[in-house]
Amino acid sequence: MKEFLGYGIIFVLIYLCYVLFVILRKNKLEKFQNSTYVRYLEKVYHLDRNKISMQLLAHIISLSNAGIITITLYIMGITDNFLLKMLIAFLTLIPFQLSIYHMIGRICQRKQRRR
Repeated sequence: MKEFLGYGIIFVLIYLCYVLFVILRKNKLEKFQNSTYVRYLEKVYHLDRNKISMQLLAHIISLSNAGIITITLYIMGITDNFLLKMLIAFLTLIPFQLSIYHMIGRICQRKQRRR
């Protein structure tokens, strides 16, 4: 139970850092519009920046990134071998990240069609 609480704290800290250093600062939020995350969603899912709230998208992406990092750390904690940890991190991080961003892209596509 202590481990689960620790990973919950890591999740909250990552999310709060992202909110404090990116979302609440206007100049950083403007740079966020040209980030790799947003460009990937635009190109792959044909999203229009004008139809999506960038602040809402930034919150969704920051929550998903915090979850991806926390779950990857949790899965890495299974073993004590450093090389195995790196292999596990690589094998879980890439597919998990692609699946989460796929879900975000599909949700944004649906919201864009409704408007």
